[in-house]
Amino acid sequence: MANGHRLVTLPSHVDERGTLVVIDDTVTPDFEVRRAYVIRGVPGAEVRGAHAHRELRQIVVPLAGSFTVSVDDGEQTAEYLLADSGVGLFLGRMVWRELRAFSEDAVALVLASDRYNPDDYINDLSQFHDEYAAQIVTMAFL
Repeated sequence: MANGHRLVTLPSHVDERGTLVVIDDTVTPDFEVRRAYVIRGVPGAEVRGAHAHRELRQIVVPLAGSFTVSVDDGEQTAEYLLADSGVGLFLGRMVWRELRAFSEDAVALVLASDRYNPDDYINDLSQFHDEYAAQIVTMAFL
């Protein structure tokens, strides 16, 4: 599934020494990880993201604390509270995302399918909806 959004359970191994969470190619079968980055120190009222990607796919993992991810895939909207390092959120192509309500200790790991490319970003929600609608029309004629 290249589009859409869904929660992804990360393999976890728990014993008396603690928890080991594994992120490997079984977790990201939709793409090869080409870039990873960390978001931290976000004041609680700030919003990160507020964009969509034309091609990039990502998995967002809460390493510490919690935050909410609001998504719009052109067909439906949803909100996910991410607060467990054993559960990430897959974000496919053409999914608008906004990360908000960061707890003071929140740390997010983002695994991305490609390097940074400013041409892949859609930074305006109206433009996102227009491009999504145009994509649907194009696919209807294929």
